Amino acid sequence: TPGITDAVTQSSSEVPPGLTLSVPFPNPCSGLSSMALDLPGSMAIDIEVYDALGHDVARLANGPFAAGPHTVVFDANGLSNGVYHCVLRTNSGTVTREIVVAK
Repeated sequence: TPGITDAVTQSSSEVPPGLTLSVPFPNPCSGLSSMALDLPGSMAIDIEVYDALGHDVARLANGPFAAGPHTVVFDANGLSNGVYHCVLRTNSGTVTREIVVAK
């Protein structure tokens, strides 16, 4: 779809093998959007969403998570149209996904 990208960035250290954060669905979204998260082992994670100016607009997860599949839900209700960045942080690295809010 034009204008929709799947950005993946990593910090200076490698993201653990097997750690995945899916592209948000639906994207663009006007309400709820979900992402599948798969962790190769138990680990502490932090998932935050930032607007184009870098303001933290939502925290989707924070703390220890068990290994395996999880679903993370982003609620865009109350947010303005635009591009948002969902950032998953672990002790080992960072994964970023773009979410487009279009109402």
